[in-house]
Amino acid sequence: MSQEELVGAFTSGQISRRVFVRQMVLAGLSVTAAVTFAEALAADPASAAHKTLNAPVKKGGDGEGPDPPADSKHHP
Repeated sequence: MSQEELVGAFTSGQISRRVFVRQMVLAGLSVTAAVTFAEALAADPASAAHKTLNAPVKKGGDGEGPDPPADSKHHP
């Protein structure tokens, strides 16, 4: 099932929030991102789906800020 189909199934009540989050994690989203997406869809389904599904995706990293320099040997 594509992300668009998952969004449609979730917003129409065909699948639960738990199933939606699980499937989005299996598709590559972090748990935090999937839960946030579900919350946004529950608040405003049409707007959240359009904005999120059309947003560019950054590859790599954990999404929690810039990665440290490759030659960094210690943590501050």
